[in-house]
Amino acid sequence: MISMINNEQQPQYFLQIPMFLNGLGLTTTDKQVYAAAYTMLNVNKICFMSNARIAEVVEVKPNTVAHSISKLVDMNLLKRKLVYKEGTKEVDKRYLYLPDTPLDENTLPHVSEYNTPLYKNTKPHVSEYKDNRLLNKSINRLNNNMSSSNEHDHSDAKEIIAYLNDKADKHFRNTQSNYKTIEARLKDYSIDDLKSVIDNKCSSWLNTDMDKYLRIETLFRASKIDGYLNEKIDTRNTGGEVHGIDF
Repeated sequence: MISMINNEQQPQYFLQIPMFLNGLGLTTTDKQVYAAAYTMLNVNKICFMSNARIAEVVEVKPNTVAHSISKLVDMNLLKRKLVYKEGTKEVDKRYLYLPDTPLDENTLPHVSEYNTPLYKNTKPHVSEYKDNRLLNKSINRLNNNMSSSNEHDHSDAKEIIAYLNDKADKHFRNTQSNYKTIEARLKDYSIDDLKSVIDNKCSSWLNTDMDKYLRIETLFRASKIDGYLNEKIDTRNTGGEVHGIDF
């Protein structure tokens, strides 16, 4: 189901995540970004959602979406068409489409066309389905399943805990409190980002007097993670004095 907000289409209620994405080394965020585009592609054959709009759907930052899209394009899972402002190198529009779907540049939509009856009439709205019991039942079942699944499926958090235990020789357990801390950060950062934080801090803290701070609540504290992620790795690991650490 596709809705239109602020002249820009986006998936609503459902994201279609193809099974062939499994085993390709994609993060959960990569798959969700692909799913947002793929869901729209199934309706329009082309996706013109911006990074900001996809970020709203997937609940991550726009720069995270940009990173995922570049990764998906590099893997030939998506194709990208950039349209520049006339006479400049400034990007005006960005279209996504499937590799096996030829792009007819003569039929590319323009922003001014989004409000035409053609586009309006092809966008279903919730109000149109208020009496559709089958659809409402499906949506309710989907919401219930998602709530149940989210309650029990902590595979991403478990992956981070296992990675930390392996890198830092720790024994953190798969507990709800650890899941909560990690999953809160996964709303804004990718799994690879969290692993990089672990790598960075293990490089400088492992086997030093700071070793005790190689723990989940320290590494993934909201106020600290961005700094840890952007640190240059200290390969010397000398155990020298560390400044500016506020635990």
